[in-house]
Amino acid sequence: MAFALAACAEMLWRDLPMEWRVKRLIDLCRRALPWIGEIQVADVPGRCEPGTGEIAYSGVARALDAMGYDGPVGMEAFASGDPEDALAAFRAAFASPWAG
Repeated sequence: MAFALAACAEMLWRDLPMEWRVKRLIDLCRRALPWIGEIQVADVPGRCEPGTGEIAYSGVARALDAMGYDGPVGMEAFASGDPEDALAAFRAAFASPWAG
């Protein structure tokens, strides 16, 4: 299921206009939520940390929280520069929704 989810997400990202991409990504997560064991994060394009590409990951994180997702979220990305800065960007996008 994870491979199919990743393949769908990639196809959606390539083929949809920007304003629809995050909405579709969130909808895909919502529909697949019972089968998601882990969320892996890399921004598009470039597979770097959140904030370096087109995905508004803070919105994705809020949506996952609203869905009740409580599984792991991992950054599977390349650092665009300093690795500590990349981790800070990841934490800024994903730590706050679950902190409260």
